[in-house]
Amino acid sequence: MPISLMLSLPPSTNSLWRCDRGRVRRSSRYRLWLATAGGQVLEQRGAAARLLAGSLAVEVTVFERRRCDLDNRLKALLDLLEKAGVIRNDSDVDWLQVTRGGKAAPGGLKTGVLVTVTELDP
Repeated sequence: MPISLMLSLPPSTNSLWRCDRGRVRRSSRYRLWLATAGGQVLEQRGAAARLLAGSLAVEVTVFERRRCDLDNRLKALLDLLEKAGVIRNDSDVDWLQVTRGGKAAPGGLKTGVLVTVTELDP
């Protein structure tokens, strides 16, 4: 059974990491998004949700006010799905589709992503 989640718009890959005194760290913007989107996953799935593993298909629809590079949003999104316990590992994704959804996200959000994960070999 597919899992669909409506999440806030991930930060661009270009803004995920910062160098500080020779060490690479997650940016404050990335850490804030991980906490916010992680809460959205928990709210929409619950704490006892089943982990998806094996061959996976992921469909992403990006809703943004101004055009962005769609592929720049995927790294953070797939890492979140793994960290939040939706998928076992982002290397399990065998099929990935990304589309632009328009300027307004469902549910009154200004921006966001709708992500649907399906097990291909349950």
